[in-house]
Amino acid sequence: MTSIEETLLDGLTSGQKKAVCSDKRRLLVVAGAGSGKTEVMARRVAWWVGVEGIAKDKIIAFTFTERAAEEMKFRIRGWISKITPEETDVSLGNMYVGTIHGFCLAKIREFWPDQYHNYDILDETGRAALILRGYRYLLGLGRLQGALGLGQYATLESFYRAYDQLHEHDRFEIRLPSNNPPIGLGRDESEWCKKAELLTDVGDTAQAKAFAVSASRYYAYLKCRRFLDFSTSQTEFIRNLRTDSEKKLNSPTVASTW
Repeated sequence: MTSIEETLLDGLTSGQKKAVCSDKRRLLVVAGAGSGKTEVMARRVAWWVGVEGIAKDKIIAFTFTERAAEEMKFRIRGWISKITPEETDVSLGNMYVGTIHGFCLAKIREFWPDQYHNYDILDETGRAALILRGYRYLLGLGRLQGALGLGQYATLESFYRAYDQLHEHDRFEIRLPSNNPPIGLGRDESEWCKKAELLTDVGDTAQAKAFAVSASRYYAYLKCRRFLDFSTSQTEFIRNLRTDSEKKLNSPTVASTW
């Protein structure tokens, strides 16, 4: 009779086998497209369940897109069914398999419902539309464009890259007006956003100063519209966890693929 270990390691290369059964809490797998990263992650999750006995509700598997998340769910469910005895639950249970921004939004709504119950995730298309709506007057991106000496498209790309990097490295610190974000659009929203101030030191060049103004106003703009974009959702979750010790997670086991 084939053991669970043999089943989950069957057909893998030596490197893939090491990744699946590694006892390291943090493991970086670097491989190109089509090399089997998703398959390795799926078997690794099944290994945690079948070999290490980790409860399904303690496992979180992140991907970046919804399509990739569905593929991951399919593969994990398939491997769990292969190693699970008959007449035993082969579902994912309360395991989370999905996008990291979806997870962050779900937890933000769960932990702080009074503040975030009506927030939604803004995808890349929606973000571009929102920023273009307030490009010059509200967000001041015309000033950044002039400082960079670039066209509008290149300025947006530069702004996205810098803004997302601050969030992804947890370096985005901001001071917002003391009153709550206005519900109404127009003048009240604009004036509230313009009072936001980026506290992160990004430099003192003309480009840096212009970016600081636009980044702080954009974050405030998201707050007014009750949106979180992909990168902001992660730091919003981390920031709230850092200041609310009662809501900290119980060290889930995490796998991720990008």
